[in-house]
Amino acid sequence: MPRDSDECRISVICCLPDEQILVADLNNKKVKLLDQQYQMVSHCSVTTKPWDMCQITPRPVFTNNSLAILRLENKENS
Repeated sequence: MPRDSDECRISVICCLPDEQILVADLNNKKVKLLDQQYQMVSHCSVTTKPWDMCQITPRPVFTNNSLAILRLENKENS
């Protein structure tokens, strides 16, 4: 991603039911949403490095020393 300050270092990948993919980028402290063609469609910055992530229906979750729940919204339906 051109706006990243550091090289992307993926710690975990989470495949979603709609065939989109979440990747956790340690070096840039971001969680990135990829479409079916592996193009980044969205991202969010987090305060700590996202070491692990899983999906707890219907929300993806990443964990460090604390727990964070990410809410994904379809902008087309908003």
